[in-house]
Amino acid sequence: MKVSNSNYYNYNKQLQFTGYKSVFSKKLQLVVAKGEADEYENTFLIGQLQKFLALKMTAKRKIGSGFHGSVYKIDDKYVLKSSNCEPLIDEVLTILPKPKFSALKTYYGEPVAEYNSLEILNNVSSKGKHIPAGVPLSYFNYHSIEQCQKYYENEYLPLFSSLPQRSFDAIAKDCDTLNKMGSQGKNYSFDYINPNNFVLVGKSLRITDSINRLSAANPNKVSDLLQVFLNQVAFNTEAIYSKDALPYRRELLKKIILAGQKYNLPLGESSIGKNIWRDVTDYLCRSKEYYLNIIDTLSKFQEEIPDTKLRLKKTSEYLDGIYTSKEIFSFG
Repeated sequence: MKVSNSNYYNYNKQLQFTGYKSVFSKKLQLVVAKGEADEYENTFLIGQLQKFLALKMTAKRKIGSGFHGSVYKIDDKYVLKSSNCEPLIDEVLTILPKPKFSALKTYYGEPVAEYNSLEILNNVSSKGKHIPAGVPLSYFNYHSIEQCQKYYENEYLPLFSSLPQRSFDAIAKDCDTLNKMGSQGKNYSFDYINPNNFVLVGKSLRITDSINRLSAANPNKVSDLLQVFLNQVAFNTEAIYSKDALPYRRELLKKIILAGQKYNLPLGESSIGKNIWRDVTDYLCRSKEYYLNIIDTLSKFQEEIPDTKLRLKKTSEYLDGIYTSKEIFSFG
């Protein structure tokens, strides 16, 4: 997918590599398939990994970074995730033959193998092209606040708001699946703190980074998705109102809510969740309907309309009427 006149797109060209599968990945794929490595395979893989650390773990291959570590492209198949401390390799490969989260179709953050402080993960984009939600950290760190705001409003919002409804439905479905995997105080949540953990590949949204373990039930909520796609420009940086951004924000809001309603995701009625709803609907999207009324109406739809198609129809009609007529924007 090409974003016209995008500074970030031009900046990100250096992250795109010719597709291939290295000898390391070919061997690791075979080892993962059988669930263990013999002595020869273990020695071979460690030797190849040491070569990668010494010669190819460079800035040119870095495709993502955060506060806990960085991710480097190995090839089409796999990437290497390294913590911010000095990389260390165990003498014995630890294989994860039965991924815990294999039922999640959009999640790419689970390691297939571990070497002490290093993890091998499936590559989120085999062609090397992915666009993070919000302002990419690689862009945010080297540009002014004004430039970042311009990127957010002129590049990110138009692009992500134009995605088909199915892109957000897939994320909501995985949120629902992850909620249902929890039990007896052992529950799981995606990492919603950094919007860059959600990336666009083609027209598909995918999720990276680790999954958190929590005690609270059903921790994946609509308010979390609003936080990722609308309420944060970057990590720990909240969005600000812009009249020019209104139509894109409203379209994003509608698609996120419809996705949540399709799978009856919890709306997020804690104090934190309500604050997100208020910031997004009242402040950023300028709804004429009070945010608590929006939450209450959507909650009633979930409780009183079991038929999914009818619930989505009622939700869509309701969302189309929460703005003043002169501000409604048609997306065609």
